[in-house]
Amino acid sequence: MRLALVLAILLCACGHRKRPPKPPLFPELERVSPAFVAELRTQIEDASRAWGETTPAIAPGGGIPDGWAILKILVEQHEGEVRSVWMSWPDKDASAEAPAIRLGELADAELRAALRRGLAAQELHYALRRKLAIALCREGDAASVEALVDRAIDRREHPDVRDAILERLHRTQAKPPPRLRDALYLPFNGLDRIAAATLARMGDPEAPSLVLEGLEAGTEPGHFVAASVAITGKGEEYPRNGLVVPEGEDYGEAQRRTIRPHVDALREWMRGAPPTEFERDRHAYLDGERRRRELSIASFEDILARGDDYDLASAILVATGDKHREENLERLDRLARLARRRAEGLADAEARILALNGILLHGRKERDARAAASGKVSRLDHVLASDTGNCLGWSCFYLAVGERCGLPLRAVRAPGHMFVRYDDGTSRRNIETTSLGEARSDESYREGEFGTEDLAPRQVVADALNSAACTAAYHERYDEACDLIGKSLVLDPGFGMAYLNRAKFVFHARLDADDRVVADIEKSLALHPDRAGCRRTAAGLLVALGRVERALELYTEADALDPSPTAKAGRANCLSLLGRVDEARAEAGDPMPLFLSVRLAPEQASSAVVAAGSDVDTCWQVADELLRLEPPRHAEALAVASQGIDKLDAREGAFPDHVERVAENRIRRNLLALRAKALAGLKRYHDALVALENASKLKGSNRLLLEARAYVERLAPTGR
Repeated sequence: MRLALVLAILLCACGHRKRPPKPPLFPELERVSPAFVAELRTQIEDASRAWGETTPAIAPGGGIPDGWAILKILVEQHEGEVRSVWMSWPDKDASAEAPAIRLGELADAELRAALRRGLAAQELHYALRRKLAIALCREGDAASVEALVDRAIDRREHPDVRDAILERLHRTQAKPPPRLRDALYLPFNGLDRIAAATLARMGDPEAPSLVLEGLEAGTEPGHFVAASVAITGKGEEYPRNGLVVPEGEDYGEAQRRTIRPHVDALREWMRGAPPTEFERDRHAYLDGERRRRELSIASFEDILARGDDYDLASAILVATGDKHREENLERLDRLARLARRRAEGLADAEARILALNGILLHGRKERDARAAASGKVSRLDHVLASDTGNCLGWSCFYLAVGERCGLPLRAVRAPGHMFVRYDDGTSRRNIETTSLGEARSDESYREGEFGTEDLAPRQVVADALNSAACTAAYHERYDEACDLIGKSLVLDPGFGMAYLNRAKFVFHARLDADDRVVADIEKSLALHPDRAGCRRTAAGLLVALGRVERALELYTEADALDPSPTAKAGRANCLSLLGRVDEARAEAGDPMPLFLSVRLAPEQASSAVVAAGSDVDTCWQVADELLRLEPPRHAEALAVASQGIDKLDAREGAFPDHVERVAENRIRRNLLALRAKALAGLKRYHDALVALENASKLKGSNRLLLEARAYVERLAPTGR
């Protein structure tokens, strides 16, 4: 007994033992003099404020005895949150990146090893690793070249770090490692073209056609002009201090005029030069049968006429209106070439899948907030442009490349999700594209009795159209969204979520189509009888339409299928609207929800909103609630809407992110529309019309604005 007690105590002690702290990445920094660092930091800050100038302390030959001090300052600068990163042109590094340049000049073997260690440390902020990369792009360090190329071709690395390396790697004056050519086949973030120019500047003109594309695009002209000069030996490099634009000439035209001779020289050189392996393969594709098959689809009608006999990627890009379809199809072919090369000789299905996963799914998984909110992450063209996406975007991408590799793949639709399945009749394996191709069981995707569904190619296109419709609706282009969703349902009449989405779009676009909204809701529910999420969404729409009893039924069914706070709150809302206040209180629980307290005591709504510390989103919802009461509470609604507008005014200028600005615009318009309704109800017609006009000036329109306009026009005297 005593032994058992001792063992238990020991186990508890081991279980609660703290893990040893992780050793510091740069322990050498402890030996740097704090006084010297403080003095140097002031000098660097002074230099950064004086654009185009450097202080003697960080200029070449300035006499800094220890580069570790600069590294310590850079590390400290990037320990907290870095909201924005200044991206300098490589030709401006002497001033814009003076600390990093001086750090590279001072680095001995020990310091260079530390810089390489930091470059590979993903836990460091990418802005710091970008500066370390710039410091390492120096002549005569073969080990650093290998480390830099590791980062340049690793899609998990931030694209700004990769770009910084590729534009400066020629400074090492080393021969490019053969594996750098892999970057030519990874067409994300435009880095394939930049890599082609890098190779050319390092003596390897493997992909002159990509250099030509970079020249014609006009972005980062110095890098591409230098590459053209390296290839052809003709022309002058791009002006280091920028173009001198004659008075009256457009800057863009001046840039094109400067670049045009290099475009002509490179084209002439390519006509006479023997093609490289990259160029032979590229021309074989562009002149081949696959390309003709891809481009034979030019319209939605072509997709309908072919059944499922078409190139899936081409159909998706046509259906979703990609303006760069031809370029994106060529990029997919390049990816497939690299994948086929990696999988060559692999007979085992799992090995082939892992090879494809290594090419396609080992990129960065961070999503651009703007693209995620708008739905662009679902688009195939967005994945190709940014190397980021969601389940639909990554799955379409995986299917597109897999089809070009001849693999037996198909899409599978799960509740609110899509993944890919490999099935050659012998081997069957699920591929989770949002988790590096992880193999997951069918059961892990199922929700209750709602299982997974294999999709035909036309259904994948329907999913892409549905997502494109949601993107249009995010920007409140509801007519466009309805058109896209209609095409989706033509391809897949059994797509229940598309019916529900169309109901939402029509609801926001028109005030005279409520029966159509209800019909689409009921169609969606019939197709998804066991899906709680559909019932919750449909019930919310029905409440807004005044079909409260039917909404209560759906919330009850949803709660039975999948108990959730959303369903309970929805039931409480419906019960209170039906006058069953005691039941609503019991359903909502304690504390009482704000919507219920507003209904029971509307005269206290303004103080209740303040007491709850509610945000601007809640302000417009409460104001809307007050105006829907019988009779409407115009004065209280005006007070709450004004609170919300005041909150927005106080936050003016605090929206650095596009997504926040879009949301702020929408909420402000909603609050102004509600303010107009409240003012009209108080017979302040002129003020109501002014508020309505201000709301209409903001981009977009939705049901709330349409209702407000109709409300004001109904109450305002004729002719005002």
